[in-house]
Amino acid sequence: MAATTVQASVVIEKGIPLDYQKYRHTSLYFEFANLEPSATIQVIGPKKQYIFECKDDHDPTQNRSLAKIVALGSLAVETNRARLIQILQTVPIRNRDWDFDCQQWVEAALSRLKELGMLTSEAYTKGLDGMVDAISEAQDEE
Repeated sequence: MAATTVQASVVIEKGIPLDYQKYRHTSLYFEFANLEPSATIQVIGPKKQYIFECKDDHDPTQNRSLAKIVALGSLAVETNRARLIQILQTVPIRNRDWDFDCQQWVEAALSRLKELGMLTSEAYTKGLDGMVDAISEAQDEE
């Protein structure tokens, strides 16, 4: 498939069963100008057993647990869906690290896109700051 303009967002969902900061789930959402299926890309699973997942045509605005979407704008370079997924599959999933979670994976994924020149420094900062702000809106553990 030919390269196209890609809109990127960070998606933050409320924690389940309790909306504590550590339970907020984060993912990346991409929409493609050439009408390829949208992609929600994330790591899912229990602690130390995370796996990579790409959901096709999943509209995060329809999710009842949605806390916030941070729109990053267009990627700095055109690409296609397959190439973007291939790049994000190489972002390490650190299952040996007890503190690792989806929030850290999203930060690492944004960093990888920035390193490759696909995401501007401004978009990286906007995504990271927006994600941290949305996570901090959740309750602290008591």
